Amino acid sequence: MKLLLLSLLSMALVACSSSVGNDTLRVQDPSSVSKMLVKNKTTKQSVVEQFGAPSMKAANELGQELWGYRSAESTWGKNSKTLIIAFNKSDKVESFTYVEG
Repeated sequence: MKLLLLSLLSMALVACSSSVGNDTLRVQDPSSVSKMLVKNKTTKQSVVEQFGAPSMKAANELGQELWGYRSAESTWGKNSKTLIIAFNKSDKVESFTYVEG
């Protein structure tokens, strides 16, 4: 019984400290993201090479394609990072929003 409780407790602790989301984004900061994403220069292909496939795709009211990436240190969202990239009609970065929280 004690062994079972210890096993369950250790699994719970591992789950609490696990990382979820995009591994590349996890190690970035605002400065490094700004260097990686240059308006009207960085292409979709380059973004995929740097960050991998997006976890979210959508379009905004301007017709721009939006890609989203997210990273967190736990399933509860502690130390989360979110990156939303808007692409223009030429499939190049138009703008991006990076938020840590």
